[in-house]
Amino acid sequence: MTRSLEDRVAVVTGAGSGIGRGIARRLAEDKAAVAVWDLNLDGAAETVKMITEMGGKAIALGVDCSDKAAIRAAAEQTRSALGTITILVNNAGISPAMPFLDLGDDLFDTTIPVKRLGQPEDIAAAVAFLASEEASYMTGQTISTNGGRYMGSA
Repeated sequence: MTRSLEDRVAVVTGAGSGIGRGIARRLAEDKAAVAVWDLNLDGAAETVKMITEMGGKAIALGVDCSDKAAIRAAAEQTRSALGTITILVNNAGISPAMPFLDLGDDLFDTTIPVKRLGQPEDIAAAVAFLASEEASYMTGQTISTNGGRYMGSA
């Protein structure tokens, strides 16, 4: 089997920097067309520039992933520009420097752990594998690519 993602369309949220950028670049290396969604449109545009300079296809969209209307609009723009979305990487989020179980109610709903440990390439390799045909037999799995940190740790 091959790792090729040719003819696939990926949305990577929070791809204007860090782990999201690494994932977007890796998916593009594997021939997926990539929609780079980020609150920071300049960062998203920089990621797209990196992808197109290496011969890939990508678009940048400024998206607030906590806004359902913005998500719907971005999905429609993505489908119009690149085709049917076949890969979704929900990477956008924040993570305060505290144990997960110590989050207050106000932070709980907006917290998705990202950019904690490791390098963007560490996460990107796992995502590229999961999006490939090599992982076609896997369903409903959680793979913790977190360097050993887990929810509730000190």
